Amino acid sequence: MEKARELEKYLSPTPITIIYGIAAVSYAIAVTLFFGLLIVVGAIVETETAVMVFALVALIPAVFIFMAVFLRPNDPVSRYIRGAADSIRRPMPVTPENCTFKVHMMDGETLCIKMSFFYPAKDRSADLKERLYTVVHGALSQDFSTRVIVPTYKEIETTLDKPLAFLAEERDIPVFYPEIHDVYCARDEAATPAAAPAAFANTGTWS
Repeated sequence: MEKARELEKYLSPTPITIIYGIAAVSYAIAVTLFFGLLIVVGAIVETETAVMVFALVALIPAVFIFMAVFLRPNDPVSRYIRGAADSIRRPMPVTPENCTFKVHMMDGETLCIKMSFFYPAKDRSADLKERLYTVVHGALSQDFSTRVIVPTYKEIETTLDKPLAFLAEERDIPVFYPEIHDVYCARDEAATPAAAPAAFANTGTWS
């Protein structure tokens, strides 16, 4: 939201005029340099007519820029700025990645944590899925494998805050957050279903 407001500051008359002014001056300089280059290489002869033609070509954008400023806020730059601000405000669509993590505790029971991870579908990949599993399971094992009491949702969220933030930054994922569905202990959960990937045997399964 803050980024959107920052962008919209450029919708006022002064910034818009400056933007168009810079564009007009840059175009005029480019045309002048091109005209000078043509004269140097002998492609054209510097005559009054040639100078006048290139001067008119250099001034063409100034006419359109004047019209754009007059048409504000429906000019191209204003429309682009509003579109960019609206896209920032628009919620980014995310989809869940479901997983059950298993951590063996000191009393011999298996801590089972059913979770979903929400992030944009465009960022999904087998490599990210494997990396996500490694990071999350490592954090859960480090904090809870020496315990005999089932952790609370809050404790699990706190444990995963920094690892997930690091992963999101590492993979440049703008939206990345977990949702815990269930936490429980069971001795018979230590055996992973046959349908689970071999890499996750006895430590968790994707669903």
